[in-house]
Amino acid sequence: MLLKKLTVHNFRCHESITDLPIQKLTVFIGENDSGKTALLDVLSILLTSKAPVLSDYRQLDLDKKADEIIISGRFEIEEYDSVPLDLCSPDGTEFILTKSFQEKTSSCDIECFGYEDERFNSFETQKADVQKELLKGLDIASAKNAIERVLQFNKAAESNLIARAECRKPINFSQISGYLPRFEYISSSEYKQPDSLIQRTLQGVTDSFMRPIDPETQKSELLPALVDLKNCLQSALNEKINEITEILKRFYPNLQSVQVNSNIDFLKSFTAASLMLDFGDGPQLLNTFGEGTKKKVWMCLLDWEKQVQQEENSSVFRVYDEPDVNLNYSAERKLFLGIIESINKVGSRIQSIVSTHSVTLIDRAPIEAIRLIKVKDEKSASQFCKTHFENCPLR
Repeated sequence: MLLKKLTVHNFRCHESITDLPIQKLTVFIGENDSGKTALLDVLSILLTSKAPVLSDYRQLDLDKKADEIIISGRFEIEEYDSVPLDLCSPDGTEFILTKSFQEKTSSCDIECFGYEDERFNSFETQKADVQKELLKGLDIASAKNAIERVLQFNKAAESNLIARAECRKPINFSQISGYLPRFEYISSSEYKQPDSLIQRTLQGVTDSFMRPIDPETQKSELLPALVDLKNCLQSALNEKINEITEILKRFYPNLQSVQVNSNIDFLKSFTAASLMLDFGDGPQLLNTFGEGTKKKVWMCLLDWEKQVQQEENSSVFRVYDEPDVNLNYSAERKLFLGIIESINKVGSRIQSIVSTHSVTLIDRAPIEAIRLIKVKDEKSASQFCKTHFENCPLR
């Protein structure tokens, strides 16, 4: 799945960016404080369960902030993707995800081929009487238990008993997160403590083991044993979540329901220990060595990470936040050529964004990949050059 367009409203300095083109390699270049890192954080929020904090809401004036942040991404469905058709765009070629955040609430929606009766699109969160009414309309005797009613709804949907239509469907992010590429953030200071690099790389190995790629379909699916385990765990969690409602109702008689967005992520059970090196005097933590050693080790680990990911062939969305800050010119070139190589390799499922203010780092980047960010006014609102950059000072 490849991100093709990004839309952002009211996130930090960015008032409105609509359908920003994203390539398999995209370079954000601009002055400090122009909003480059903000866009990387936007991508993190779009692709993970991370949520904005209060300081992320755009400052309108001294005493007022924007009341809503909207982040949307249009993804191209690749042959290797296993996204169910009912989650794709009506023509089946795109996955369109929008997240909206307010200070106390948030929502996650997809544009898809949903149901004519919009209540079916949010059946899981409907009140019991609405669920029963909908099932009765399908000539289905409603179950007493909420979990069983959802199972009845799913069975009816699979049997095509519910009329379909184009719609914008609210959805729990945990239901779709497994279809999105794994998000990886590489910062300029990572070389000082590369444990996070080792952690995410070995997590990728763990993920490829738990969700192997079928050689015939080229689709990545969770192992059947883990699917069964996940379903059992989710059922047990739902039962406990329902108990919360019953307990709270003792104190709040008017309470209708309690929602808890639970997500079972087997990857979080894996952790990597601190990196230690032994040059003959016994194992020592990397942070006890000098800056030069740390940088060389970090560059080697990036090569190792690239090699591992080529072997596992998993979908990855990787962002580099000014990786050139602590590198000399030679190391900059090696790093950037490595990024290009990992993207262009046949069969690669890696999409990367490089954020920098250094022209020397990206002197081999294709012109169509560059997105120049300019500071528009003293409020640091940013604008993007969406042309072909004929007048771009980089060339």
